[in-house]
Amino acid sequence: MRRFLYMFPVLAGIAFVGSARAADAPAPILEALADEVVFQPMNTSWDGLFAGIHAGYSGGDNSANVLGGVAQVFNDDSYALGGQIGYDFGREKLVFGIVADFSALENEASTNGFGPLGIYSENVEWLATARGRIGLAFENVMPFISGGAALAGLDTSLGGSSNSETRTGWTAGGGIEYALGNGLTLGGEYLYVDLGEERNIYGGTLIESNLAVHVVRANLNYRFGY
Repeated sequence: MRRFLYMFPVLAGIAFVGSARAADAPAPILEALADEVVFQPMNTSWDGLFAGIHAGYSGGDNSANVLGGVAQVFNDDSYALGGQIGYDFGREKLVFGIVADFSALENEASTNGFGPLGIYSENVEWLATARGRIGLAFENVMPFISGGAALAGLDTSLGGSSNSETRTGWTAGGGIEYALGNGLTLGGEYLYVDLGEERNIYGGTLIESNLAVHVVRANLNYRFGY
């Protein structure tokens, strides 16, 4: 923006002189002026450190049952807000990288109740992943796939008993990233997160639960040293 403000008087002067003299101006000068006001493209090697923020949607596929009984299936949805940091290095068109991220969620859902035992509920409060990724660079566009480990903070309850835990699992997904210029990239991404099966005791009752989370989000990154 500051470059544009600096160049505004120069551009106004050129316009005032008239189109005839502008047409006679040396091509290198006009090209230099254009380079000052356009959005500079990113180094399309995609190499280096990046960090950014993300926002989107998360939804859970939940099931729970009293051990040996019929499982109840229940779903939830929520926002997903957070940030990420990573590093990419390219080999011709292939881009290899690692990325870690953290998202705040509010995926809360519950069963219709296990009879006299009451209602069982789960609330995923945060999600973190550490992934490797492989992309294919087409100048300023890069589709990619990724996969790795996942951690989630989960609160559960049944009747008057509750439990807080950190669940581990795996994640896989893919997306696309577009270089806006000046080091900024904008992308979209989908992640499937499997947090596996867990058994917990609530007031003497053993509950078996399974949980998976779907995340769809937009990412805005800044790449250092573009």
